[in-house]
Amino acid sequence: MNSLERSLLLSKIVSDGNDDEQLNRQLVDEHDTNRTDAIFSRYFRIFLFIVFMSVAIYEVGFISILLLTTFIFIFYEFAYFNILNENNDLKYNNKQRQVNYDSIRNEYNYYSTSYD
Repeated sequence: MNSLERSLLLSKIVSDGNDDEQLNRQLVDEHDTNRTDAIFSRYFRIFLFIVFMSVAIYEVGFISILLLTTFIFIFYEFAYFNILNENNDLKYNNKQRQVNYDSIRNEYNYYSTSYD
């Protein structure tokens, strides 16, 4: 969500009052987009890993390099995505879906105030 979309959302919240359901839906949609981006970046890292290993095996010829880096890569992927799922899963943790509307309104009022 870029700054223009965020400011439009904030202005709608302030003008319409507490539209909890719409804001929660917007936050879940944003979370799904971030999760999709993370998955695509994961596939890109896998692609780079395969290219790197192909070049390393062609140049060096040691299968031990393949085994060592494969285990490191698998450990990194599992650790990274377990942390991501525990911290950012908005769909299954209602406490994280709650939004402090006062802070959003204060932020909107702060950035929308013009000093003449």
